[in-house]
Amino acid sequence: MAAAIAALTYSLTDSLLLESIAVLTAAGVALAAAIIVRGLMPESIRWLTAKGREDEAVKELKRLSATPSDVRVRGVDRLIGLWPKFAMLAVLGVSQHITYGLMAYVVGAYYFSSSPLTYNYVIMYANLGASVAGLLAAWLVRRLDIRSFAVLAYGGGYLSMVPIMLWLALAPNNMALFYALLFVNIAFSEFAWAVRTVLEPTLFPTNTRATMIGLVRVAPIALYSALTYITSSFSLWQFLLLNLFMWFVGYVPAAWWSGHGYDLRLTRLESASGELHLRPGRLTGQPGPA
Repeated sequence: MAAAIAALTYSLTDSLLLESIAVLTAAGVALAAAIIVRGLMPESIRWLTAKGREDEAVKELKRLSATPSDVRVRGVDRLIGLWPKFAMLAVLGVSQHITYGLMAYVVGAYYFSSSPLTYNYVIMYANLGASVAGLLAAWLVRRLDIRSFAVLAYGGGYLSMVPIMLWLALAPNNMALFYALLFVNIAFSEFAWAVRTVLEPTLFPTNTRATMIGLVRVAPIALYSALTYITSSFSLWQFLLLNLFMWFVGYVPAAWWSGHGYDLRLTRLESASGELHLRPGRLTGQPGPA
């Protein structure tokens, strides 16, 4: 939406200043909406319990009146250690964050900067692909084994770079074709983001979940910031080859998880994350898996 607002404003006014003001205004509205929605959201019952605030957790549970009677939640019969999971998620994050950021934002700034409207269109079509794929990912993630989903996301992202490179070789002036190919490539990046945002909270224990997710995201954000400047001296060919390589970097741990990991659909969170047990008490009524 922000990219569409930017493109529309610039096409009507030919002013980068008014474009910036329009995007800033839209961001302010979105921020206000986010604050309101966050205030309406319930606190995590598991987090309250893990922090010893069981009375609040019980009140929250009663307020929600959740009764998952139609779902049979299962456990995980094999576990993987914390640090192998951390390393896998860090590499997945590096691959997804860098390929998305470079193709959605940096490629336009470097190679189409002479036309601000084209630059806006690059961002708009890239994020349109991500938005459409996000809706599809929400449906897929409930029906597809997360291991298969990871291979699909990162393998698809890698393969979708090939037609973009063919575009550069055969029809570099056809921007409509580039927008379409970029749409597909960033759609796979959104799938990869969905994989990350399923695995990150489910593979770490409650007490350290937020900290571990934050640490996982240090590497991709730092490397993306560095590569934004490093790639400024790259030719477009080199830039696309780097993205192809970074997709392969993500495919390696995705393939590893496919062979060594476990499916997380309808899996008990404490089991998937490696927490050894749940305290018996008012929230569960029974001990968790050993």
